[in-house]
Amino acid sequence: MNEMTLDVTIRQPQNHAEIEKFIQICRESRLSSVLVTTRQDSRYLSLFAIKNSDVVGGFVCFISPEKEKADLDAMAVQEQFRRQGIGSLLLEELKTQLKDRGIKILSLVPVNATETYYLNKGFSYDVTDENYVVFQL
Repeated sequence: MNEMTLDVTIRQPQNHAEIEKFIQICRESRLSSVLVTTRQDSRYLSLFAIKNSDVVGGFVCFISPEKEKADLDAMAVQEQFRRQGIGSLLLEELKTQLKDRGIKILSLVPVNATETYYLNKGFSYDVTDENYVVFQL
């Protein structure tokens, strides 16, 4: 899908071991429950960052095509790989894929110290619910 100078590939999960690794990364990042599947399901989009055949980050997004909206349920990068552009690469790939599906709004509830990160990436507070930040695609 997408590669960068960090020798990171962004792609869909291919097996349960990769999913388990991402769930472990989410737990280490203090994120709550995450639903990830290798099944083809048009309501969900999951992409992982792979480095040296190992999952180092990823995201899970729930898509509501009828509302032209997607909710980013979880995005996490393994601690030792943070601040290297992997999260930005994941977010850009997510935006591209959502635009291709006709989605117009990406929203999320920022957790921990992620609020500043998302605001710096162009998200803004949702005028109807200040717990959410949104990005217009």
